[in-house]
Amino acid sequence: MAVKVGGRHETETIVAISHHADRDYEFILQHDTCTKAAEHDPDSGGQFAGT
Repeated sequence: MAVKVGGRHETETIVAISHHADRDYEFILQHDTCTKAAEHDPDSGGQFAGT
């Protein structure tokens, strides 16, 4: 997994395996992104990158 954080934005690449009865499927999730919610947003979820 690779994670980059810049300001309010995070980008990550995840390499994973999905296990199924017949076989395992390897996949890559590239350029997944999230944006940190405003500090005053009471409906926002948890913050990322330990801030």
